[in-house]
Formats: sequence, C-alpha cells, structure tokens
Amino acid sequence: MKNLLTKIKAENLNNMHINMIVPIIVEWLTPFLGKKITTVNNTLIAKVAKDQPIFTLEHFQYYLEISYNSIYMRGKTWMNYPESEGCHYTYSNRYIGRLENQILIELEENPEPLRTDYDIDEIEQTRSTISALKSQIRKLEGEIHPFATDIY
Repeated sequence: MKNLLTKIKAENLNNMHINMIVPIIVEWLTPFLGKKITTVNNTLIAKVAKDQPIFTLEHFQYYLEISYNSIYMRGKTWMNYPESEGCHYTYSNRYIGRLENQILIELEENPEPLRTDYDIDEIEQTRSTISALKSQIRKLEGEIHPFATDIY
C-alpha cells in the first residue's frame, strides 16, 4: 500500500513537471522551425543546444530523445519508498515535434496535459475491476478452449 502510494505520488509529480516544461521546450524550439537542428547521429547542433532550457526541480530530470523523424521529451522522477532504501522511478514521454532530414518541420502546439490527479482509491478500484474482468475472460476461454486460441 505504501509502495503504491509512492508510485502514485511519483507519477503525479512527473506529469506535473512535464506539463509545465513542454510549453517552455516548444517555445525554445519555435525559432528553429524550418531549420536544420540535428546532426547525422541525431544530436542537437551546437547553436540549438547552447540555449537548451535547464530546470532544477527536485527529483526530476528531462532528456530530449531525437530519432530520425521526431523529438520527444522524456521526464524522469524518483521517490524513495517509505521505511525502505528502495526508490521508485517513473518515466513519461511527450511528443515535441517532427523532423525531416534533420530539419524541424512541426512542433506540438497544445498537447493535452498529462494527468496529475491519480489517487489510491481510483487505482485500487480499477485494479480490482481489471482482475475481475480477467477472471471472467479466463472462465469464458475455458468454456470454448479448443477455439479460444485464435481470437487474439
């Protein structure tokens, strides 16, 4: 129960930070629309990287993940489990923009905010519902077991 609560707090905090940072990242990259921003090995070119925003937020880091045709922001948050030496890490990715031949073609202007209001009651209720539904599915599959394998 305490570990689940830690996971929920970490997820909510991570999503809150991402919701705050994505518009700043988009604003930083806006002047580079239509311009080459990456090298052949998918790293930011120096004139873009030199002004990359830096955030000092407790228990949070972000990275830009650049592929051949897109830029994502990956947020990472960590929290210690209570009464334990263990730590929970949570990650979320947000699409930032599209690239073509190393040129920034598009930026995500108004991404839908990530949820920051998960609570333990909702998670426990949903887990219970999922467990009951899975049990019901297994029972139904058992009733038609010779034919259940090709429904997926």
